Amino acid sequence: MYCFHHYYSALLVELVHHFYVVLILYELRGIFSVLNQKRGHVFQEMQMPRTPLYNMKAYLPVIECFGFSAQLKASTSGQAFPQCVFHHWEMMMSDPLEAASQAAQLVTDIRKRKGLKEQITPLSEFEEKL
Repeated sequence: MYCFHHYYSALLVELVHHFYVVLILYELRGIFSVLNQKRGHVFQEMQMPRTPLYNMKAYLPVIECFGFSAQLKASTSGQAFPQCVFHHWEMMMSDPLEAASQAAQLVTDIRKRKGLKEQITPLSEFEEKL
């Protein structure tokens, strides 16, 4: 079964959070810079009528959420308070079998964390030797 995956292109799916934040209007630059660094994308932004408050909704990959809250508060001077909720699964557009891709880097990091060899086992090790 493992050998089958080496013959065909592989794709990874990742968890994506629905991210919601209320912040003061002049702190928008800080939140956009953090979202760009963390592969997040904004899908709705709206100013509350007659107030300096701004509502923002975005999608953020779960793997990028580690340290996100602290980084966001640092870049907005503590004026932004995020709320994250699981929303959907999304396919990563890069191939995990290409050495320089983002998906390959993610797989390598996971293998390191689990104590496995960093390199994916080559197909030749699964072929029968006659």
